[in-house]
Amino acid sequence: MINNWIFTSKTLCLLVLLGVSLTASGQNHWENPGVFAVNKEEARASFTPFESVEKALENEVTESHYIKSLNGFWKFHYVPKASQRPLDFYTAAYDLSNWDNIPVPANWEL
Repeated sequence: MINNWIFTSKTLCLLVLLGVSLTASGQNHWENPGVFAVNKEEARASFTPFESVEKALENEVTESHYIKSLNGFWKFHYVPKASQRPLDFYTAAYDLSNWDNIPVPANWEL
């Protein structure tokens, strides 16, 4: 009877795990809080490239020709679902005039 109970409990555990994995696999990765490293580079120390040793010794990051600041105002368009996003927004002919402008860096949720 104990062997029968152990077999049943193992089978039940396997079925539960299988059900959980099948349920989780139907979820989009961006909706899964457990997924946080898709196409993410490994952590490393920051590094600033300079054109010469002399410029590196000056350590003026904003003077490096290899650094481009992304700060400024960006066009922003929110949609409730990813399926409603505009698919051709990157084309030159796309009209962005009804999009909002947000300062970067910023927090769009606020």
